[in-house]
Amino acid sequence: MLLMTSVFSICMVALIAMLVKLSCAHRPDLWFTSDTAILCFVSPAMIILLTFGGTAIGYRLAHGGLAAVPVLGWAGAAVIIALAYIVWRFLSGAIRRSATAGAA
Repeated sequence: MLLMTSVFSICMVALIAMLVKLSCAHRPDLWFTSDTAILCFVSPAMIILLTFGGTAIGYRLAHGGLAAVPVLGWAGAAVIIALAYIVWRFLSGAIRRSATAGAA
């Protein structure tokens, strides 16, 4: 469970960072691409997620290591990574399509 929590947190940080980067490049008119929104909403969310992810992986490493994670924990982590990739592909495509539709 701790491995899946840390993988989820780290995947969400990566997903948020990549989506905000893509949105800033293609859709600077969105509200969350402003400097204030990034500073007040995105950064604290990423700090909290990284704190939870780092704490979970640190606890796991201090109490048994990664070898003590059951097979279902590894399977759950793989499913979380796959879902994060699917969400990335869907949302990045939507951002790119909306940018090209707005330009036309």
